[in-house]
Parts: sequence; structure tokens; C-alpha cells
Amino acid sequence: MQSASSLLPRIKQLCNLGIDGQTLVPTLLRELHEVIPSWANTFMWVDARYAITNMYDESPDAAYYVPLYLKQFHDKEKGRIKRGCNELPRTHKGVTTTEGFVGEDFYRSELYQEILRPMNYHHSALTVVQDEHNHIGVLALHRCKGDAEFTDNEKRLLADLMPHVAHGLNRPGEIETPFADSGESGLLVFNQRGTVEYISPQGSWLLFLATHPTISVATVCDPRADVAVVDDVAIPPQIKRLCNQVVGVANGDKELAAPPVWRHNNSWGGFTFRAYWLKESDCPETALIGITIERQVPLPLKLSRRFAELSLTPKQTQIAMLLIAGQTYNDIAERLHISTHTVIDHVRKLQEKLDVSSRSELVAALMTG
Repeated sequence: MQSASSLLPRIKQLCNLGIDGQTLVPTLLRELHEVIPSWANTFMWVDARYAITNMYDESPDAAYYVPLYLKQFHDKEKGRIKRGCNELPRTHKGVTTTEGFVGEDFYRSELYQEILRPMNYHHSALTVVQDEHNHIGVLALHRCKGDAEFTDNEKRLLADLMPHVAHGLNRPGEIETPFADSGESGLLVFNQRGTVEYISPQGSWLLFLATHPTISVATVCDPRADVAVVDDVAIPPQIKRLCNQVVGVANGDKELAAPPVWRHNNSWGGFTFRAYWLKESDCPETALIGITIERQVPLPLKLSRRFAELSLTPKQTQIAMLLIAGQTYNDIAERLHISTHTVIDHVRKLQEKLDVSSRSELVAALMTG
């Protein structure tokens, strides 16, 4: 297993890719597991009044428990405990734990019993993420009951990372890049009327992300959202349209010969829905329709591990990303405030490192290994 010190540069590099902060969070939380082991991680954005404006959670059951928390527990007597996480930015600096911050009432609270305990969140390390002027949000790393509590050394590691995390989260996207598959996928199953028959846990969360560009009390509880809510699952109209397309193709509708696919982008990334007959049935009316959902992320996030393995410097990483995005040497020089000659020198060193002799070969090597 790699040491934490060898993994820290990967996190720092990730936070310097120029990716939009919200799009960055899922990958960042996943990478943090390599540095500080945990069951699942959470990030909550806050506004100037410390109210939660958006959040992302890694729990397999997040699609159920995150809306439940926002609807029934957020800012409602804090689930019968004295202090809520939105008070952390106002009152605390550095890394703390739920036990240390909330107090002895934590494990007897309704919030713990009805939300955190079913999610297997027992020990949590909490820290405020902020830049020089503003609070950005609260980062929480969670461990299960029976796991070791977070050590002082792990808390120090987390605190050391916070300036870099703040830098990564407090910025808009700086470069246009193509999307690549994240490896996350789920399955939705519908009958021919467009009614939900089954949704896999991962499919439930990806569908939730696709239908909620931000996750807050306002968006989760908004009755005006352009979705149909079935058993607490928001189904956008495009999903029913895909089901109708599958049925139409089966009935010989030539105008629907193209594969039933819906592509949708928001601040969490890209989402591709593909519909097909799940299985043949002796009774056509009872045949089910399967819809796969896959999430795509900006290509730099997909390539971040590759660049870390190549031990690229931060400047080489920036230049590599801009080369992949199709920027010219002059464009790269202007964006990075360096000379074109310096850009060309960095490119030459990258070519030597990957044993290639042209820009096209370099881009191919960076992307494919």
C-alpha cells in the first residue's frame, strides 16, 4: 500500500486541473480514501449565512437518505442535538469529530438513529473548507461502527490538504475538455407504461444527480420541478420518452429506428441513458424495458491518475491538459502567463519522458498510456 506522503501530490494535482469545483467533488472525495481510509465521504457547500446550498454524498443509499435529511432534519432542531454541521464554519477551525463537536448527545439523537446510523456513519472527521475570504463548505469523512477513530496524524493530514481543496473547489471551469466515462453506471427497469419496476442503488443515485443540478432543501422539496415523483424517485419526462421509443421500434415505427438514447449534462457531469428490451417475454405486454445510466466526467479527471503516475510537475500537468483540449502553443502561453518558448520546452520534455516525437503522438500517449 502506498504511503500517505506519496498520495498527497495526487490530491494536490487534482485540485489544480482547472475543473469546475462541483464537477470535481465526486472524484476528489473518492481520491481522499487513498490518503485517509473511510467508509464514505460527504461535502456540503454553505452560503454566507452558513446554510447548506448544495451537497454530495458517497453512501450507497445517498439517494434515499440525503433527501430525507434535507426534508426532515436539516435546520429542524438539528435532529434533537445541540449543534448542526452548518454551525461548524461559524464556531470552529481545524479538524474535529462528530463526538467532539456535537457532544455526548450525538449517538442518542434522532439524526444519528434515523439517518447516520442506517448509512453506517459512526465516526466522522469534520473540517471547514475556506479560502482567504469565504467559507466554501464542510468536508466530512465517515467510518463505520467498530472502525478505528480518526487519529491525530490523520487529522493533521486532512488539515494540510485543506488549502489545496479550497483552491480546487472555489473556481469555475477554466478549459473546455471532452467528457470520458467515469466507470459509474446503474440500471433502471420500467414497464411499458413507464412505471418504475426496479432501480439499482447506483442507478438511483445517478438518476438523482441527473435530475438535481444542485442538492438542497430548495431543490429537493421544490414541487415545481419538471419531474414525476414515484415512490420518492424523480423520473424526468425524457425517461418515459425512451420507453415509448423502445415500444415504437418494436411496433415497426420506422421514424424511431435510431437507438433510444438520451444525453444530459449538468454540474455533476454528463449522463447517458440507453433503453432496450430487458428480456423477451411470452406475453409482449409484460416485457420490461431496461435503461442503463452512465456518468461521464471531464477528461482531465479521468487522466489525473495517469498524470500522477507519470510524476508530471504541476506546470507540465497544466500544459498536458491544454494540449489535450486542442489549445495551440500560443494559446497555452497566454493562458499560463509564460512565453511560447517555455511552453515548447515543456512539451519537448514531455515528449522525451513518454518517448514520442510529435504533438499528436504525445497527446495519444497522455490519453492512452
